[in-house]
Amino acid sequence: MVPLIRNITLSFSLLFGTIAACDALRPIVLVHGLKADFYDMKPIERHIRKHLSRDVYIKNVKLGFGKYTSFSNMYHQVEWLRHELANDPRLKNGCNIIAHSQGGLVTRYFIERYNYP
Repeated sequence: MVPLIRNITLSFSLLFGTIAACDALRPIVLVHGLKADFYDMKPIERHIRKHLSRDVYIKNVKLGFGKYTSFSNMYHQVEWLRHELANDPRLKNGCNIIAHSQGGLVTRYFIERYNYP
């Protein structure tokens, strides 16, 4: 009886360990905030790479054409985010998004409107 319990426990450990490992490798998307751009999120990207596996895919999105694009209409910013995410095949199975300041608002609008990937 004990070997059966040990095998069941081992199976559950492997199953949940595999799920946790898959979730840990889910791609990360970085979204910048107001008066910021792709380059302002580089320190955060380096910090994540330092503390997580090198195998994690990190996409640092470019919303618009520079720092002052963040003053544009929210609808346009969401469309830029949608375009960035939809055109990246590595994100087709979902991602974790880390957004700063206004990037959080853009991300929330994106999720409410599209929720893809």
